[in-house]
Amino acid sequence: MTYRRRTCNNPSPLNSEGCDGGNDEGYEARTCNKQPCPGDSADTNSLVNQRASETCRRMLTNGALNSTMYTAVGKAYNSHAHGKCEVSCAPVSGYKTPTFTRFGLMPQGAPCPGILDRMDLKDWPRRQGYSAGCLDGYCQLFGCDGVMNGGTFDECGVCNGDGMSCDVVEGTFTELSTAGSRKVIAQLPVGAYNIQFWFDYRAMKQNFLEVYSKDGAVVLASMIGSSWIWDTGRNPVTFAGTYWHYFFHDQFLHAKGPITEPAIIQLFQNKDFNNVGIRFGYSLPKSASSCHGTCSNGGTFNRNLCACDCPRGFYGNDCTSRCNTFCYNGATVDQTTCACQCKEHQTGSRCKCQSGYTGINCTEHV
Repeated sequence: MTYRRRTCNNPSPLNSEGCDGGNDEGYEARTCNKQPCPGDSADTNSLVNQRASETCRRMLTNGALNSTMYTAVGKAYNSHAHGKCEVSCAPVSGYKTPTFTRFGLMPQGAPCPGILDRMDLKDWPRRQGYSAGCLDGYCQLFGCDGVMNGGTFDECGVCNGDGMSCDVVEGTFTELSTAGSRKVIAQLPVGAYNIQFWFDYRAMKQNFLEVYSKDGAVVLASMIGSSWIWDTGRNPVTFAGTYWHYFFHDQFLHAKGPITEPAIIQLFQNKDFNNVGIRFGYSLPKSASSCHGTCSNGGTFNRNLCACDCPRGFYGNDCTSRCNTFCYNGATVDQTTCACQCKEHQTGSRCKCQSGYTGINCTEHV
């Protein structure tokens, strides 16, 4: 991170970390290297602990901490506001840290995740493009251009763009259905990206968003035992070449894309509750309107889906597969047996995470 800070003396700030007129007007900053440094953890939470430990180690080396009381193992002071940019150093065995003990600050540029609400009404995550990093002990937002409080992605994924480089599909689904029925909200073609569907679950209890393949394989569904997933915020579902994040109690579904096969989004109404409106938005490349392809085994190309409609017994984008099998966590399908081939820390016929593992494709130990 590179930054500069100006001195504010007319008037001098009072009980504020910044200049008169705004808390951060005294700073200009930008990220200078978004790639991890050698030895950095790829997991954000682990990287936060790594950066905190660097501060604790430096304080011990400089004599700011007593090595008979504290170790070089650090973590964020807390998860609230700017507390994410302060450090808490672990005590040695047998020593109890006094309440409200303050240590040091996170190194400049250390990540401070979670500053944005996951249900930000400003079209998060389709347009936000922000990351968060520590600067002089304060958690600050950095835009897609790397500038503090800087640019956002447009709906086409272009930083500070004008939204004209793609076709944007947005709307509100309000069709009514009967209890126990499912209705298609949208059929997303190959290439769709920046995908987002959501509604207020409090106003539409017992209504659930669901995802299927074009051939009817269940990807995410409610009241179907093998596919029942409460919250994929930390353990997203891998499907169509992207990760699908689904927050059950919010009924908020999003995927970055672009998707490599069609995705069918449905609404399942378990009880008789009114449909007050399901909002959705996704982006399509300009080329989607003129897509074409070749189908095998008697399939016909569907330009709306940019994939083939297959005859009975054949599946996939080009109708070459005999398997209509969906496997969780990026597990592959054996095209001879149509069985899922699980990876490490995955189990069962659908390759869900083994007990004690979570995260993307079951790579995090809990």
